[in-house]
Amino acid sequence: MVNNSIITFTQFKANPHKYIHDKKLFIFDLDNTLAQNGKPISKITKKFLETLIKKPIYLGIISGRQLENILQRIYVQKILDTKNSIFIGTNNGACLYEFKIKNNKLQKYVINQELLTTMDYEKITKVVKQILKDIKLPIPVRGKQIIKTPSSVIATIPGIDTPEHIKNKFDPDKKIRIRIISKIKELLTSYNVNIAGRTSIDITKHKVNKAQAIKLLIKYVNLSKNNAIFIGDEFYQQGNDLIVAQNKISSIFVQNPTQTQKLLSILVNLL
Repeated sequence: MVNNSIITFTQFKANPHKYIHDKKLFIFDLDNTLAQNGKPISKITKKFLETLIKKPIYLGIISGRQLENILQRIYVQKILDTKNSIFIGTNNGACLYEFKIKNNKLQKYVINQELLTTMDYEKITKVVKQILKDIKLPIPVRGKQIIKTPSSVIATIPGIDTPEHIKNKFDPDKKIRIRIISKIKELLTSYNVNIAGRTSIDITKHKVNKAQAIKLLIKYVNLSKNNAIFIGDEFYQQGNDLIVAQNKISSIFVQNPTQTQKLLSILVNLL
């Protein structure tokens, strides 16, 4: 993980002012960054976000997850008040939204949507089905493996009905999914293919990724790339956060939500 745009948590903690003195846009990953995989954010993290969003900054979350999943897990209506907003990117940046509280209701404003066509779905699902059929897995498949969303096709390798405790142990080193991604990319050269969550692979339109979503958001709030910083955990090869650092957007590498809480504690005191 050698990249000048990636800052380790240890580096950040040693001299936080050095890395955030000119930052106005803070974007967080969700799984294994703000929250444990598939779980809601903790009460401590929620409290920090409630405080951070009131600072003179912009706050965003970009995840491989779908919108409903993100909204439920970050308690968005409790974090927001009528004076601020939060930006949310779904499916690794395929869709980007701004959320505000207006007339006591949560309002959604579309910034960008990269939606798949019927032809895209047919092409992707045909390839993924064949590859999954040919792959030998260490556990039996439980439930359907392919999920369609408006902006992506999600391949849940062991099946959506796999129990949580088995999902946690299924592919911790991501070798199974890296192998599958390699095969998919050979046949789907015009799409983006990334690891997502504990057991899934996310397939979106070409050039749809977290970096492109952050660039759109930077333009939307009228800032420069130097004013933005991203916090995530997947900066390894095939990880969906690496592309952010590769686009020379400052990025802090955290190993888990506990480190993120410590980072948030520093931010709310410095900003």
